[in-house]
Amino acid sequence: NTRVWKGETASIDFACKNQSRRGIDRVEATITEEVEWSAGGQNNRMKRKLASRTFRPDERWVKLSKEEMRSLKSSSKCPTSTFRNEEQSILEEIHRAIHDGENRVALDIASSSYQSYLGALIKVNHHLKIKVFTSGLCTHNPKVRVPLYIGTPSSVGGYQGTAS
Repeated sequence: NTRVWKGETASIDFACKNQSRRGIDRVEATITEEVEWSAGGQNNRMKRKLASRTFRPDERWVKLSKEEMRSLKSSSKCPTSTFRNEEQSILEEIHRAIHDGENRVALDIASSSYQSYLGALIKVNHHLKIKVFTSGLCTHNPKVRVPLYIGTPSSVGGYQGTAS
């Protein structure tokens, strides 16, 4: 769970190594807010986008050639120490790119956003979604969704309120 204050700018870093035959068109980071309430047999849900940015393209996003793909498939079928070393170096490269902030976006959290809250009648949840948009047909766009806690410095203890 990641904490972000209302009115603050969240810095989001992204890195990946494309090991597919499909190119990456773009990668987006989006913070959403979901509000649910229920009372007296009635309920409702509202979802809104608080912030969204697109990462700039990176040389690691390029698709693999047919020869590179064949080589990757054959080496992964029979993992050797060379294959494991290559995998380790890719992970190190990705870690270094994230640590160095090579591809960072800033997402402004509006001070008008609601504070994350979990109560008996009202729930306010926030998520950061990073989605990779790929080119070509018959492919899916991978995504990861991370819960966020949006609040104020005085609410640092966690969710305000408790479920009953």
